[in-house]
Amino acid sequence: MSPNVRALLAESLPVAVIVGFWTVVSWLAVTPAAGFAVRVTAVVSAGGYALVRGIARGRSVGPRAVPVSPQALVETNARLAVVLAPWLLLAIVVPSLASALDRGGFAGFGISPADSLAFAAMAIAATTALLAVASLATSWLLFTREHERAVTTWGNWTSD
Repeated sequence: MSPNVRALLAESLPVAVIVGFWTVVSWLAVTPAAGFAVRVTAVVSAGGYALVRGIARGRSVGPRAVPVSPQALVETNARLAVVLAPWLLLAIVVPSLASALDRGGFAGFGISPADSLAFAAMAIAATTALLAVASLATSWLLFTREHERAVTTWGNWTSD
């Protein structure tokens, strides 16, 4: 089972809201260390959401076999890369806009908004990847559990 690109993009939006909220809060931090602590809170909060949401998605999708062929593994990762690409590109582009953001008078307290926006984009990509992995792993574990149950039942039935 490969991740559904459209559904995963939609799932990345709540992650972006969580990270975005904490990124804005980090701009209010008085010291760079406090700003960093708030951005870590963003990653932890978004990661928790992504983990829970990914497990729920994996359960709703149901049991799926683990892709073991190289082609299936590449396809699964390519679909995930398509979902993460906008966030990773944003993380690359935003620092190049740093001087324009700073000239606009929005320098923040002790931290460049461009740096924190790039961090936010990377955090969104990472936690969206966590969501996808949690979803796939859950459906794979459900498949494994059902497969083991079927093999055990078949073994009990044939041993009679």
